[in-house]
Amino acid sequence: MGNRISSGRKLWDGKDEQAILHKLEEAFSYDCTDEEACFYADISTSTLYNYQKKNPAFLERKQALKSRVILLARKTVVNNLTKDPNFALRYLERKRSKEFSLRYVSEVKQQSEFDELSDEQLEKIIGVRYSSKKQEVTRSL
Repeated sequence: MGNRISSGRKLWDGKDEQAILHKLEEAFSYDCTDEEACFYADISTSTLYNYQKKNPAFLERKQALKSRVILLARKTVVNNLTKDPNFALRYLERKRSKEFSLRYVSEVKQQSEFDELSDEQLEKIIGVRYSSKKQEVTRSL
């Protein structure tokens, strides 16, 4: 019982495992989706997912490779801050918007058609007694 022969299709369908893994890692280092990476490596997504189930370390590696692009972009942004003051200001506007944002906060006062009516006119419309001095509303009988 020690030597079990597995039937069915092989995981890589006869392709070179190292070449496929290299292509997958290259694609993931460009932040490709699983579908894009599988297309590039010429494998199905189900093959990728089966491999990840059997090799959880690869899944961690994939996630790390995908983060590489963000790290590279951050590095590029920070390295270029000293070269262009406008770029530096745009960076600050996004990272510290409360302090550097050019956004204006304006209040809009909405005026209702009822704002100009007297208490008596309002009472007639809503059918209740309204007192502007006490700010009470009581039902009229």
